[in-house]
Amino acid sequence: MVKIYVMDTTCLGEPVIFENAQKELPGMRLERVKKARGEENKRQELAAGLLLVYGLRSYGIDAATQEFAIGKNGKPYLKNRPDIHFNLTHSGTYAAAAFSDKEVGIDLEYKCHNIEKIAKRFFAKQEAEVITSCMDEKEKQTLFLRYWTLKESVLKVTGQGMYLSMQDFAFTLGAEVQIDWASSDPDTQYFFREFEIRGKDAIMGDVQYRLAVCAGEKEFRESLQFVEYPWENRKNGE
Repeated sequence: MVKIYVMDTTCLGEPVIFENAQKELPGMRLERVKKARGEENKRQELAAGLLLVYGLRSYGIDAATQEFAIGKNGKPYLKNRPDIHFNLTHSGTYAAAAFSDKEVGIDLEYKCHNIEKIAKRFFAKQEAEVITSCMDEKEKQTLFLRYWTLKESVLKVTGQGMYLSMQDFAFTLGAEVQIDWASSDPDTQYFFREFEIRGKDAIMGDVQYRLAVCAGEKEFRESLQFVEYPWENRKNGE
């Protein structure tokens, strides 16, 4: 079962809360907070770390007692629990985490500008054409964010973000998300889920964030679980 957690980073805005929250993190994640530049980036890293802690509790695991290692493609994992897979992401004022029994990748993105220019540079030709041919600006933004988050989730599921190009595969956004590989298909079959997040400052139902998850298993929780800090439930991530 793929479980997905989301945190609004503004809950970490108070200095006392921010300081207390850092004490919850394992050393690896605390270092990322310390190295991050600017308050927003620090809150993003802290929120992602807290979601890691929270999610591992659903497995009965205290993150502080675990030894984390880095895989050959730079993706972190639990050294003594290879059966548990996780991935983290953040953008704007949100952070998100996905946990699974199989490899998992997650990406969260905030609405952006220069859509057509970015699509032509990074996306597969057919994907860029879908975006540039769309006349409705709101729909164009949605299409762009769907492609972008789906593609990033694929890059992150294997940790191959530095080696695999976004142009090596293309998505068809129909009733079900379909992925087509430019070369041979990978050994693993991947499954996808997408979600929308409005954001607190959204106007008239405007969707500001999109989230996509790619996993090696097809069973997903149907909805996101929003988490706040200080913890509203100290027991576990359920």
